[in-house]
Amino acid sequence: PGSIARLLAPLAGFFPDRRLQRPRTQSRDVKPPLPPLSASEEAVLESRSKVLAAALSSPSPSPSRRRASAPPSRRLDSFFVISEQEMQVEGCSSDVEEVLSDQGSWGSASASCSGVSPSGTRWRRSGGGGRSPPLSPLGTAQKHMRSQRPVGLRNLGNTCFLNAALQALVHTPLLAQFFARGHFVRDLNARNPLGTGGDLALAFAALLEQLFPPGRLERSSGRRASASALSPDAFLETLCRHCPLVAEQPGAQQDAHEVLNFLLDALHEDLNKIRSPPSYKEGRDFLSEDDIACRGEERFAAEAWHDHLQRHRSMLVDLCQGQLRSQVRCCECSYSSVTFDPFLFLSLPMPPGLQRGQKAPIEAAITAFCAEEKLEGDDRWGCPRCERRVSALKRLSLWKLPLLLLVHLKRFSFEASSWEAVPEAWKIEGEVSVPLQQLNLMDYVSEMSPQRVPLHYDLFATVDHEGSSPHSGHYTAACRRADGWWRFDDSKAPEFLGE
Repeated sequence: PGSIARLLAPLAGFFPDRRLQRPRTQSRDVKPPLPPLSASEEAVLESRSKVLAAALSSPSPSPSRRRASAPPSRRLDSFFVISEQEMQVEGCSSDVEEVLSDQGSWGSASASCSGVSPSGTRWRRSGGGGRSPPLSPLGTAQKHMRSQRPVGLRNLGNTCFLNAALQALVHTPLLAQFFARGHFVRDLNARNPLGTGGDLALAFAALLEQLFPPGRLERSSGRRASASALSPDAFLETLCRHCPLVAEQPGAQQDAHEVLNFLLDALHEDLNKIRSPPSYKEGRDFLSEDDIACRGEERFAAEAWHDHLQRHRSMLVDLCQGQLRSQVRCCECSYSSVTFDPFLFLSLPMPPGLQRGQKAPIEAAITAFCAEEKLEGDDRWGCPRCERRVSALKRLSLWKLPLLLLVHLKRFSFEASSWEAVPEAWKIEGEVSVPLQQLNLMDYVSEMSPQRVPLHYDLFATVDHEGSSPHSGHYTAACRRADGWWRFDDSKAPEFLGE
């Protein structure tokens, strides 16, 4: 097994609504080993896996590789990007290596993967006279959709939030390929109490098989959409069994970002390779000044990453997991501490002062995310040296960059006129532009991070919200396919936006 980290549970603190998270049935302090599957359970799971794998693993013709460009930058509510810099991957997991080197998806190309460094994945440029072919996930991992017409999803009662999230997921390179080729079946963890018993993973794979049926070649123009839309009722039924909020409020508008976070977490738990996680150890989870002088930050970050690998391993977080460095410094005694936490989404504030009709680059939002913040009032910090709550300065920086970068823009601001009043939400309508290629985040990576070679990120999907309230409006998705960009709006015929 390769190096994989868990979708961070405390990441829910980034989100305004935690209701979509499944209730945790296990105690944090008591983690008893799960009993092994019985012979009958293993037989049933193996039978389901073989049938599904056979349905998903039909070969498809080898297309020519070409790089698609995209229309001019546009206003985004949330977006996903993937690295397409030509490089080798060092430290990728066996699952990632298998998808990248799959002859059915890469043709004659292959990827070079080697052992995992203590601090996690490291990246280096390819070279050496062509002995190491370039790695370009976005250009090669979409083979399952190259010969297929884009298909919309029917709205089953204010389910545009789910349709947009699903369109982004099924067009996510490498992740979609992992399911479409049937590689996921060997990782199904039906006994994980934090998962869905494998139900959601199987439902997602079945949806992929419906959207991209193997062997069906497109006989007309590649820029024509399918005339009919697919009804995701089977997937919605599975989701309702495991997501109480969606089940208890049928027909209600939900937040696409929250449901996407739920889906990613559930898929991770369904594919978590750790069957008997160790119990949590008591102790400090931060690095003091003395620790930094004695051990160094890189070692502490590696240990924090290793702790996650002992409990949570899945293909999904291997692709999307990164690591943040957080430093807090006391304003009275200058004592400082450092912590390292994994992240799934970069949940970015809108650029300060942005108003309707104005435009700002995404780098302005990242700068605001990494800017120094003063903790005071109710947010004061408990200083270990002062032994009381004090004002402090907090700063975030990136430590380890993921292969797939997921970003959430916090467009809604919540304010209350008084302590008793219900907070009212208003939307920040300014435009945020994103480079369609070569987004470089190295300026936001900690100077002490072992991440030396930059990853350049290219946009491949967006989920956009139209409307002024988080409880209403409409969601659509724009996704990059082999032939260009397409806009997905429920059951409407997908619209070709350009190459």
